[in-house]
Amino acid sequence: MKKNDLNKLKGKLKEIPAYRSKLKDRSGYSLSMIDAVLRYDRKNQKIIEEAFLLLKEEQSLFNERKKLLE
Repeated sequence: MKKNDLNKLKGKLKEIPAYRSKLKDRSGYSLSMIDAVLRYDRKNQKIIEEAFLLLKEEQSLFNERKKLLE
């Protein structure tokens, strides 16, 4: 997954009212917030599920890079 695709998906999430209302920290995206919205907003479930998987993948890549730098 390219970074640009991930950013587009994050942009889509911001358009969802339920997501915006749950998003408190503009500097990052919390997996727990995505999970909370997933239970709350069934209409946009497909986009949110996709984003959840991508963010989970992004987090694991970040953790791998962090380990390599230590």
